[in-house]
Amino acid sequence: RERVVVDDTFATRDLVRAFQRSPRYWVVTLGPKLTRLFEGVGFDLSEVHGGGFPLNGTSSRVGTATRSAGRGRVSRDSRRDGAGTTSIEKSVHELDDALTVHLHDDPIPLVLVGTEPRLAAVARRTRHRHKIAATVRGATDYPVLADLRLRVWPVVESMLREETADAVAELERAGGASRHISGVAETWTLANQGRGDLLLVEESFEYPARIDPNNGQVTGTADRDQPGVVDDLVDEIIEVVLAKRGRCHIVADGSLARYDRIAMKLRY
Repeated sequence: RERVVVDDTFATRDLVRAFQRSPRYWVVTLGPKLTRLFEGVGFDLSEVHGGGFPLNGTSSRVGTATRSAGRGRVSRDSRRDGAGTTSIEKSVHELDDALTVHLHDDPIPLVLVGTEPRLAAVARRTRHRHKIAATVRGATDYPVLADLRLRVWPVVESMLREETADAVAELERAGGASRHISGVAETWTLANQGRGDLLLVEESFEYPARIDPNNGQVTGTADRDQPGVVDDLVDEIIEVVLAKRGRCHIVADGSLARYDRIAMKLRY
């Protein structure tokens, strides 16, 4: 929904929503000639140059080892050297070293793109396998970046849906009323106490309200333009939870019907 806010604060909900829909991720294309690294932010991809990328030479042979039909003879790409290491293992090790420069300890997901043999070879041998969030079958070096975006984005969208489902499941696993709450009034009170660990809010849920200056209690109102009315207390709750190092997730309308459209998992 398009809107303009003229105020001395940001519309925090819009920032959270935009951040959710613009996830960061890495993409590695295991092409026949080059192994390339891309950084993704939302739908945008930009190629990374440096720190070992792009890789070529032996790295492009990852996953190309085959056996001659009926002979059990391994192709030269998978033969072992004097140290007992195959060229495929060397290639994956080289890829791992290059990825380490960029991935560090960041929990950003990694998407691999390549032929089935290449994907399988890397998945079996890489020390970064715990970061692999998805794989995409593709057999080219993707000289046109738009083609790569179209192949990768559906996988990223699927990861976003899973992330939302995981957030709702985390709330439901929290147990009874002592571990999670729902409704605007109680959520507002406990959020200000710093007890909010994970806040879930339906996308279009807004709640104009008055806040009692004496006890902090809230009362909903239909007229958000009256003096002294907070035009959207939900936005204020989001800001409080984030300021106190909690997490927030915007979910689709209807996802929290049983929780009065807003719910929060408690730290204690």
